[in-house]
Amino acid sequence: MNRNQQKNYREDQDRALVAYLRENPFTDMRHAIEATGFPGCKNTATVRLKEQGLFNYTAPSKELLTVQHRERRLQFARNYIQQGQHFWNNVIFSDEKIFQSTNSGKVKVYRPKNQRFHPRYVCERARSGRFSVPTWAWISDAGPGVIWRVEGNLTGLQYRTILSDIMVPSVSVFHREFIFQHDNSPVHTSAVVRAFMEQNNINVLPWPAKSPDLNPNENLWASVMRQLNEQ
Repeated sequence: MNRNQQKNYREDQDRALVAYLRENPFTDMRHAIEATGFPGCKNTATVRLKEQGLFNYTAPSKELLTVQHRERRLQFARNYIQQGQHFWNNVIFSDEKIFQSTNSGKVKVYRPKNQRFHPRYVCERARSGRFSVPTWAWISDAGPGVIWRVEGNLTGLQYRTILSDIMVPSVSVFHREFIFQHDNSPVHTSAVVRAFMEQNNINVLPWPAKSPDLNPNENLWASVMRQLNEQ
């Protein structure tokens, strides 16, 4: 095989590897090499992919959304797009977070640069894992509020106690009037919690299902996770 033939052979192998990973971006390198018959090692394959503008990144993840979920999220945006800064300044965003003792579950993906959130390269996630420390927190225009450790499994009665003993007193320091946000989990929509909201004249912001990305608390949790990972 002369030099031109060797060059053409290499280019054919490179194209086959690149084409395979573009079609199957979540495939690991070992499997891609076996499937395409690439003659080089993993390091060589990585270099060839970079030359073709294909890089190995950690894939972002998102909630699995149905058509109905998407429609309700869009309707939420339409309903509140006209609300001004004063309205959102008075919204108390709340959330629960269960810090897991398992690994991060990161998924690797081969993709071009600047396409991190292209739907093709995003990993849809299901909730799973071994849980360790359940927490609850609120955040508002005034900044982070209280982060509270939840003992055991959160129930409607326990959540009502958190609202009455933790949320209301701490929020009242910063807000004379407020609109409260929480998601549609069975605990939040239980009869005992709904009764507490009505008895205390607390307005609740309607919230579309599967929408944690709309909640500023996600930024708070991300900050906590970064600090934990640094320890």
